[in-house]
Amino acid sequence: MPLGLTLTIAALPLLILWPALRLYQWPLLWWAAASVVALCLYGLDKRRARRGQWRVPEMTLHLVALLGGWSGALLGQQLWRHKTRKRPFQVAFWSIGLVQACLLVEWLWLGGRNLMPLWRGLFPL
Repeated sequence: MPLGLTLTIAALPLLILWPALRLYQWPLLWWAAASVVALCLYGLDKRRARRGQWRVPEMTLHLVALLGGWSGALLGQQLWRHKTRKRPFQVAFWSIGLVQACLLVEWLWLGGRNLMPLWRGLFPL
């Protein structure tokens, strides 16, 4: 994937987070911290793969992406050319990104009005 496209896609969460950033800074800090962790994990896993050492579990990579580090994971994949050809991994990775983006849009742009009834049904007070 070309660098410009990678950076554009990786920056999309910032555009989605924009409404919250006017009121709170914690979403930006969370996104940045999770992205740095994901980027480092991809680098570590690639390094260990080359050396034949113990690897970072794929579930860990997906969990960090799910918890907000998707942008850093994308950058790590492209920077180190790691996990880019493994189709099942990529399907899960892009699905996480899509679900994460939809949830952020619902929460920040639509005020959670579409998912709030579901949330209240799952977790009644």
